[in-house]
Amino acid sequence: MAARPPTFRLFWHKFAGPSARNSCQADFAPSWRSFVTSASRSARGQAKPSPRNVVPGSSVPVGSIGRLALKVAREGDVVLFKSPSHRTYIMSAYGLSAFCFAYALFNSNDVFRDAQIERPVWQKGLFGGICVTMSVMGTLFLVRTGHLVRSITAVKSNNQTYIRFSVRRMVPFTKPYQIEVLPSEVSISRRLVVSQDSKQRFEGDSKKIGSAQDSQPGFFKAPVQTMSVGIWKMFMSMRQIFTGEDFILMKVEGRKQTFRVDSNGFVSNDFMALGNPVQFKRS
Repeated sequence: MAARPPTFRLFWHKFAGPSARNSCQADFAPSWRSFVTSASRSARGQAKPSPRNVVPGSSVPVGSIGRLALKVAREGDVVLFKSPSHRTYIMSAYGLSAFCFAYALFNSNDVFRDAQIERPVWQKGLFGGICVTMSVMGTLFLVRTGHLVRSITAVKSNNQTYIRFSVRRMVPFTKPYQIEVLPSEVSISRRLVVSQDSKQRFEGDSKKIGSAQDSQPGFFKAPVQTMSVGIWKMFMSMRQIFTGEDFILMKVEGRKQTFRVDSNGFVSNDFMALGNPVQFKRS
């Protein structure tokens, strides 16, 4: 789990169109090119598709979910996703939420309860609106610390393949809760949109953060570098909190919650059994 390729890198060559792969064609040769033939269509055999929808000798359906079920039956639990560390993200969200609530409480108390200067009605209404807005923003920042997916694992239970979600609670210092659902009950409600510009930004950010994580110097050995990396992570986390970027949203049938998957974590190829999490923006 040390290597954490971004999601778009994992599926870039797999699902990108020709226009999105122009910069990658020099290093990538699709496997289907070796099967191209110049024979006419009439000369080809009229092979009828197999009517079987299950793997011979089993009740597992053919397809991505079927292959995942067979892999789980052979190897046991299969890790589909592992989230990165969200320590900086959570601390930044808590800090912003505390600031918003403190600002709203202080100003509401100063304007409405212990007002030393008599203000006109329009100023009271303006300050009241600001306090309400800050309270809503603080609540939003606090809510965004919940429903973060820690891990997604394919497990076998009762002779069936289930997808186990480990989800962080909004309350701090509590254990994440787990849910097990069938693969058919999982859907992706918002994909990660990837373009050439975002590809370059992802690669640049991962190089800046990844190189620092590989070396991992101590604070006393390289205090300036450690503080620089920490400040960079804090600003990246704050940008994620405000914009919600780099998150893939997943829905589970029968549940109202929307689970948030950080695309900067470890993603296995078997994750594709749940759906394509990447949408490529053609230039």
